[in-house]
Amino acid sequence: MKLLQLINSKTALEALIKENLPINVAWELKNFVKATNDEFATFEDIKNSKIKEMGEEEIVDGKTTGNIKVIEANMPEYQKQMSELLDKELDVVVPDIKSE
Repeated sequence: MKLLQLINSKTALEALIKENLPINVAWELKNFVKATNDEFATFEDIKNSKIKEMGEEEIVDGKTTGNIKVIEANMPEYQKQMSELLDKELDVVVPDIKSE
């Protein structure tokens, strides 16, 4: 599974585990989400680190907003690095969940 696929499925997975699922499906799904939480956290850490490295604090009306944004000149390199990261193949086992 590619990191991009996992990132794109996060919202759906979080919504799905809140549903009233058959016990075996809930077990498999919750274990999968638990196992992939480290992958999500690592991605967010790297992404935020790259934004800080290639960005600067936003200033509105002469005041800093506390937000950091990638500088336009660095955007192509940032996008290249993020694309490379999102294309990474993960070593996660996707459960074969069958509805009951």
